[in-house]
Amino acid sequence: MRTYTEIFSPDGGYVVGNDSNGALTARAIPGPNNQPLHTMSALRLRALLREQERSFIVIAMHENPERIADYPTQTVGGKRYPAVQYRGDSGTFVVMFDPATHLPAIARTRDFDQLMGDANFDATFSDWRTVEQIKLPFHTLYTLGGVKVFESKIDSYVLNTSLATDAFNAPGALRGKAAKPAPISKVPYQWILRRLTTGFYLDSDALYTDDGGKMQLIDVAPNVSLVTGSTHNTLIVATDNYLVAFEAPGRRRPIQSGDRPRKAEISRQTVSLSGADAPPYRSYRRASGLCGRRREHRGRQGQRRFLSKSAVRASGLQPL
Repeated sequence: MRTYTEIFSPDGGYVVGNDSNGALTARAIPGPNNQPLHTMSALRLRALLREQERSFIVIAMHENPERIADYPTQTVGGKRYPAVQYRGDSGTFVVMFDPATHLPAIARTRDFDQLMGDANFDATFSDWRTVEQIKLPFHTLYTLGGVKVFESKIDSYVLNTSLATDAFNAPGALRGKAAKPAPISKVPYQWILRRLTTGFYLDSDALYTDDGGKMQLIDVAPNVSLVTGSTHNTLIVATDNYLVAFEAPGRRRPIQSGDRPRKAEISRQTVSLSGADAPPYRSYRRASGLCGRRREHRGRQGQRRFLSKSAVRASGLQPL
C-alpha cells in the first residue's frame, strides 16, 4: 500500500514515503525509518498548486478581487449558473454559483486529455455544512468532459487544531534542491493528476520516462513491436487497417490464460485493449497553513481535512 506525505509550496515540493505502485523515481534517496524521500518534479508541483487553488477558490477570490472578471452564464446538466472568471497563480478558473444558495457550485478549468482532447475539468461542490460559522463543502465530485474521474468525501473539519512545529519543514537531505513550479502552459494536468491517483506516475519533468531515461520501440516479431521505458510496456500489433495496443491491467489481478478478452474500442485508427478501468479515488489527509501544504496519503482510508482560521484569512512517442 502506498503511504506518503507531500509537502509543497510555490518554493518547491517534497515527497516522504512510497508514492508509487511501481519503481520510484531515480531521484529517491533513503530517509529516516527506511522511508524514501524525493523532490517533486516541476510539473507535479504546478499541478498540485493549481488543485490547491481550486479547493480554496472562494478564499483566493476574496483575497484577490482584482483578478475576478465577469463571465457568461454557464449551463451544466440543464441548469444555468451565474459565473465569474478568476485568474489564479496556477491557472484560470471559471467559477459557477448556485443561484439558490449563492454558494460556489463548480470550479472549472479547461484541460487537455489524450483521448478527449480539450475538455472541461470540473470540481462540483456539494453537501455544504456550517463548521464554526464557516460554510464548507463535505463532498466534491471531479469530472472530465462529464465523466467522473475523482470523488472526495470529507468526514470532518477541525479548525484551529494544533500542528507540529516542523509539520511543513522540507526533509533536511533535500532542502533547497526542489524545482520551482513549471510554467502553467507546459503542464499536462490530467496526465499528472490521474497517474498520481493510480500510482503510476514517474514524477519526472521528462513526463513519459524517468530522469535520463528514454522510450524504445523494439521489434519482437513481424508487425509486432514492444514499447518500453515508461511505467508500462505496451505491445503494438500492426494490422492492415489498425494498430492494436495491448496493455496489462493497472490495478487488477494479472491476466490469466483462459481469460476472456475485453471488447476492443476503435478510435482514430487505434484499437486499445486494456484491463484497467477508471482510476481509484484519492484518499488523503490535508493540513493547510501559511507556509505551504502537507498531505498524507494512506491508500483508501478515510480522509480528513484540517484548516486553521489563520490560513482561511491569509491563505514524440506517447504511451497509450
